[in-house]
Amino acid sequence: MVTRPLAEWQPLGKSGPWSSPDQRAVLETRDYHVSRMATVQGHDERWRAPDGRTADAWKACERLVDWLARTGELQRWPETGAHVHKVGAQRLGPYRIYLVSIFPDVALLIPHDYGPIARRSIFDLVGSGENALGDRRIMNHIYYGTTVPATQRVFWISSDLGIPLTPAGISADGRFSVSHAKIELLGQPGEEGISITRLR
Repeated sequence: MVTRPLAEWQPLGKSGPWSSPDQRAVLETRDYHVSRMATVQGHDERWRAPDGRTADAWKACERLVDWLARTGELQRWPETGAHVHKVGAQRLGPYRIYLVSIFPDVALLIPHDYGPIARRSIFDLVGSGENALGDRRIMNHIYYGTTVPATQRVFWISSDLGIPLTPAGISADGRFSVSHAKIELLGQPGEEGISITRLR
């Protein structure tokens, strides 16, 4: 398939995940023609770090969900009753998912009870998904940024680092850390929830 860009990359906001200590990636979008002969338009979205590194935004979500499947976690999530062409049953995990780093990828999963699934719309279950991306295999939104809701339990995963669903120890005052040779994140309570800082 040949694609032709219709415009330059445009930023969609500044509240992206960490790309390195003190620097966040920016989500950008660009429209394109899907082929030289077609008038149909599509659009790409990518993460761009201040140092020039880029990553396809939707493929980043796909890698995280692939990793959940490879580690067996995805298969434990309940099916929603919705079926997606060439994917099968869509699932809804008992978490809110937050992509807080992109180089390498790190997502925080915060336990969340969505309630009964039967006879409820997608919007009723998971909302509109502002500041979020996703993957067709799951109904959960994959939110992005550096702030997550206050919580008593938090887990983390990383497809880039090979980390399966792993609890992050959280203190009584809501602080927690994610530590690895290639990344260190610190969660500290703030006015809008827990603020995530990248130290390494």
